[in-house]
Amino acid sequence: MQLFNNLFQNLTDDEKNDYLFHLLENNQTLRSDFIRHFEDNYEKLRLNTELQFLPEETIIAIIDKAEGITEILEELDFEETDWDRWKGSDHYVPDYEVAQIVAEDEATEVFEDFDFNLKMVLQTGNLLDIIRDFTAIFHGISCAEINDPYSNLGDPANDFFIDETKKIIKGNQQNLANRTFNPIDYKNATALAFHFNNQYYKDENEYLQFISDILIAVVKDKTQAMIVWEAKQKFNVGLNAVPNLLNKVTKLIGDKKIWIESLESCFLQDFETSKELMDYYHSNESNKFEKSALGLYGKFYLQALEYLLDKVIVGTPFHVGLLKKNASHKGDVDSFEKLKRQITPEDIVPFIESLGNNDTKAKFYAHEKLYDKIVELINNTYFKELNSYYSINFDKAVQYLFAERPLIAWEMIKKDIVHKMTNLRSRGTYSEIASMLKKAKKIEGMEENIRRLTSELYNQKPNLPALKDEFRKAGLMI
Repeated sequence: MQLFNNLFQNLTDDEKNDYLFHLLENNQTLRSDFIRHFEDNYEKLRLNTELQFLPEETIIAIIDKAEGITEILEELDFEETDWDRWKGSDHYVPDYEVAQIVAEDEATEVFEDFDFNLKMVLQTGNLLDIIRDFTAIFHGISCAEINDPYSNLGDPANDFFIDETKKIIKGNQQNLANRTFNPIDYKNATALAFHFNNQYYKDENEYLQFISDILIAVVKDKTQAMIVWEAKQKFNVGLNAVPNLLNKVTKLIGDKKIWIESLESCFLQDFETSKELMDYYHSNESNKFEKSALGLYGKFYLQALEYLLDKVIVGTPFHVGLLKKNASHKGDVDSFEKLKRQITPEDIVPFIESLGNNDTKAKFYAHEKLYDKIVELINNTYFKELNSYYSINFDKAVQYLFAERPLIAWEMIKKDIVHKMTNLRSRGTYSEIASMLKKAKKIEGMEENIRRLTSELYNQKPNLPALKDEFRKAGLMI
């Protein structure tokens, strides 16, 4: 150490600076640590330095970097599974799943170098640097012909790497939103994004949708929003392909007319922005709300159901239709009761019969005390083809009959048990039978019948050790 100290002291400042600069220039990790150590100095310089922006030269640099990324990805080969990567599992995993896991592991490993550099530019780069580097990786990935004939990474495989890049943006959006960039940087970065879009992705939306997550995070006030809006007009970029960005920019601009026209231009492309426009219509232009409601429901269905039910005129055919869809989808009694208040008693049974889900049918029949309908439903579904046990949840449906149709309920349970014991013997079957017999104890007046059948099954010859074990575990036998 003494010799090193002597050497260091004998070197000139220029020699030491040259060596330090060489190290930092060629090592991203060291350079990043250096920037972090002198973060305050770096930020002052960054915010007060007007970097030269030459669009065509910048795009050439992007293409050059993208070609390098494409080359790396095209060297990958997912046609043959690298079984040495598989570390095994404590349960059976099919070969095709192993192939997918191994492919993703290899792809993630390759992506690590990209990951580090992209995170660093998000944390320390100018906005122009960020747009430049993320544009390069998007373009490089998009242009790659990745050898993945069995779609182990997905179809296409490129989407795996695009999604990994999006995760980096999403994971750093809040930090990005907290950063500061000067107005010239906003102008240059936006111009680069829109220029590149027009040159390479003008008739597609994928690039704009990809890069919009960055712009959404960094546009925070009217001045910045106006920069994006003016660039949109200059480059004639259709931001209606990115509703969330368009919504944020026009909101910050503060011109109600521009905001409404913008959201109308992308209506039904995104639920949240469409809902904001519908909120405005509901408060200010009710006729437009009514005209647009059906379109919102048709496009977004389940997302739109609850929203529209709170806003459409109660009792209208559209409102009743929504109530029916909501009751059918949710299958809960509260939704059903809301519907009942809007339809005639004569329409209740036809509505229940129209449902596609037999479990929901049974529940609503029970709520209406239509027990004979439940009996009919079970017979026409569960017992119609005894080898098909997925048409209705028999365990739940039959319990609706325990209090009001006890004898029928018990006969159904017995029939089900006889069928299972004849055709479906296994430990799983015995567990189901034990569970059903335990539930059947709630049927008043059937205690002796249940005890007798339980005993017969338990003591039958030849012995069934698995059945005995399941009955004991269920507390049916001591």
